[in-house]
Amino acid sequence: MARINNKAKKKNRKPYKNIGDLYTEAVAGKPRINLQAIREFIKEGEEYEVIVGNKKNPQDVQGFDVTKQAADQVKKIAKLGSTQNTSVRQEIETRLQSLKGAINDNLNVYQTFISNLGIQLTQENADKFAHNLKSLVHSNSLSTFSELLGNSYNISPQEIAASPEFISVVRSESTPPTLHARVGSGELFLTFFSNGSKPHVGDVLIGGDFKIEVKHTDGLLLKGSTPPTAQEYQNSLIAIYSEYKINNDTNKFIEGLTHLATSMSSANTPSIVSQIKQIFTDKVNELTKVIDGPIFRRTIFVAQLLRYKEITDFQGLVVFNAVESSNVKAAFLNTPAGVTIQQLYDTTLNLGINYALQFGSGGAAGHKIKFGVRPKL
Repeated sequence: MARINNKAKKKNRKPYKNIGDLYTEAVAGKPRINLQAIREFIKEGEEYEVIVGNKKNPQDVQGFDVTKQAADQVKKIAKLGSTQNTSVRQEIETRLQSLKGAINDNLNVYQTFISNLGIQLTQENADKFAHNLKSLVHSNSLSTFSELLGNSYNISPQEIAASPEFISVVRSESTPPTLHARVGSGELFLTFFSNGSKPHVGDVLIGGDFKIEVKHTDGLLLKGSTPPTAQEYQNSLIAIYSEYKINNDTNKFIEGLTHLATSMSSANTPSIVSQIKQIFTDKVNELTKVIDGPIFRRTIFVAQLLRYKEITDFQGLVVFNAVESSNVKAAFLNTPAGVTIQQLYDTTLNLGINYALQFGSGGAAGHKIKFGVRPKL
């Protein structure tokens, strides 16, 4: 197509389909495009081109062919250098910088996502997001991140889920000054839109006093100890059940299971051990029928969760599953002071939170959180 601005240089062989591709591919390995430095927006028939300056030198202009969809996105985001767009970008950058999250393409991806959907970054909407997040936790709810964001910022959850940047925003992370100060996947999303903060210990702090722990379904809880191998775990269970079949000693059977669950969960405080034992006592008739059943595994999981709460002292747990082209399913679990293993057992069962035990001498003694069917050894 004809170039109105003869200083512009054609960079792409085919039109970019969306603004995300333009951000990440057009200048790969070179200074990032600065959409505030747009000089012209050209349309000839059905062909579109944007003329932009690079981030370090706005006067060094380049031309990029784009589709109509990308052209509409560019107009909406940049508004040809409007002060409104600049202030939105500054607000995004301020929030991300406060969380050490203004890294990689986070700023561009967040701006694209927010501008395309017309999300208003007001304190009122952030407060509504924080309120809705707390409500989901308090009510032990199964929901989605798209619904949480949409209901808080008055945007259609379906539009949010359809956004090509949504999963990237949910998965975004910060650069940690230290390992424990990292704002991880899911945490940055929840903290950014609630205008919350990163606590000294834990993941997300809402309103200065409500601490939430955030885990992806592939995340681990406790770390640091050496778990048994899968074979050692299975051998221990077989030995416990074999002895029970011989002597029919229910108390010894429960003691053996309690000891194994304690070692697997790293939850060895007297209070938790006694609660584990109570669960097995109440369900002993079911446990004697299945060697490696969901009752035993779920008890290990919730025992570890309770121990994790003792260490980090959070009020809620959010477990999410961020897969491509999804609304990001999430379980919001209330963990108030004094919560018991039985309560956690019942709630995780009702919410459909499952778990995969971590085995192997080289791994962390944590249990991966899962949704769905219990994995086999």
